Amino acid sequence: MKNIMHKMVLEPGFFLNEKLSNCSVYAHFLYPCLVTMADKNGVSDARPRYIRNRLVVDGRRSRDFTAKKIEELLQELENSGVIEISGDYLRITGYLEHQAKSYNAKSVHEGSPWQVMESHDLS
Repeated sequence: MKNIMHKMVLEPGFFLNEKLSNCSVYAHFLYPCLVTMADKNGVSDARPRYIRNRLVVDGRRSRDFTAKKIEELLQELENSGVIEISGDYLRITGYLEHQAKSYNAKSVHEGSPWQVMESHDLS
């Protein structure tokens, strides 16, 4: 699995998502991080330790973001309807409707249950 994080511009309205309104502050922090970790289909790795290793660059903050805490936050986000989790993968719901189509991007999560065919018409 490739280790990608790409540049994204998150519009202010991104944080006005009504589904996120009842989520905790930590879940609000985690959500845009998951979006930047997602591939062109909005699919990312859902393993809490993987996500933690991608987010925690300063060891002093590791107490706030344990793998168990991230697992709880993922469940909170799934319960709110902004992500779906299936096995080791998660999908950002509505991702494809809000992202510009990229002809060069490839899906890096080929085994995910939400794999979109590469030949899909992007026009």
